[in-house]
Amino acid sequence: MFKWVSLFIIIKKIIVLAITITTALLSPLYPKTKIRPNPWHIRVLLDEGTTKKQKTFDLSCPHGFFLLKNPVSKKKTHLKTKKLRVYISSKGISLKKEGAIFKNGSFKRLSIAPAKGYLSTNDQCYDGTLMFDITKNKSFQVINWVDLEDYIYSVLRYEVYQSWPIDMHKVQAIASRTYASRCMKEARQTGKSYDIKNNNFHQVYNGTHEYLHLKKAIKETYNTILSYEGGPALTMFDACCGGCIPGKMGYFDFKKTPYLARKYPCRYCKNYSLYRWEKKYDFDELANLLRSSPRTSAIAKTAGRLKNIKAKEIDGSGIPHKIVLYGRKKTVEIKGSDFFEVVRKKAKSRSFSIAKKGWNIILSGRGFGHLVGMCQRGARELVKRGWNVKKILSFYYPGTKLGRLTNL
Repeated sequence: MFKWVSLFIIIKKIIVLAITITTALLSPLYPKTKIRPNPWHIRVLLDEGTTKKQKTFDLSCPHGFFLLKNPVSKKKTHLKTKKLRVYISSKGISLKKEGAIFKNGSFKRLSIAPAKGYLSTNDQCYDGTLMFDITKNKSFQVINWVDLEDYIYSVLRYEVYQSWPIDMHKVQAIASRTYASRCMKEARQTGKSYDIKNNNFHQVYNGTHEYLHLKKAIKETYNTILSYEGGPALTMFDACCGGCIPGKMGYFDFKKTPYLARKYPCRYCKNYSLYRWEKKYDFDELANLLRSSPRTSAIAKTAGRLKNIKAKEIDGSGIPHKIVLYGRKKTVEIKGSDFFEVVRKKAKSRSFSIAKKGWNIILSGRGFGHLVGMCQRGARELVKRGWNVKKILSFYYPGTKLGRLTNL
């Protein structure tokens, strides 16, 4: 059995490598045209931390840099150097070029843009401007001010497979642009210093890239979003919904986002490996995790040595809202969300059942992600079946309308 599993993993890696190489070979066939500029710029949080310890950023650009007081300033200073080092500490922001430090601790906020093209830092290349900011509470933020369409171009590279068909890229482009627009609107209403984070909870963004064929999806959906009651919809998406019906979730508040309360299942992702999944925990291992996790330790310890674990208050989407711990001292309950945080490394979603088999606990679950909004594997299958972009988006976000981003 082990040999067959190993062989399957090797074959899977070969297929992924072949797709990557094929895409890379095809990319040069696409013209290196610039993406049409969007009047909107999004502020992406790339890094943040404390100024108690010095933080260093090495920037490079073959055409030099522009220094600006803020990302939209017309007044700029041209630095004719290919490399620039930025130091952030409690004293302020310092710059070093050509082996010598200048502007030592002179800034609390500074924006740096490439004189031409893009700049790179931490092995990533970025369009737009990098803003380094030291906030009042002795912390720092690094924010990339970038054209919204360039941002979506990057997100397509990291949120879907490049080998998927153009219509799937267009579906994802509209969903991602809408989600970003929603974040921009909320951030500016609340006065936040950035609009969106670069992570799995928002959208994965790692700067520019060379998968030029993705620009077609950007061009053909330019500035297009899904709206609800005159504003950008909250277009959440995940990898695979597992056939769950999001409208039956007991923990999600759909009052402001009724289009996410889909009352019918998507089973178009059923051929994906994580449509159904099973994970095994050694009973003592899981018991120790429950006793050591900050979320569950206090309650778990009062139960004493655990004898069994069961799910309770399971909603219509298969999500347990209570987990019962049967201990030698007493029987206690913990929140389903807290239990999920303990098993997150193995569990692929919150929709699962629990069974004890011998000295093991078996989690049998559905889907991969938060199970709300668009199912990417399902949407990919609908493209394959000939559904158009509008019909697919209407299926996953019922009640929304396609339109143009005109204001926030």
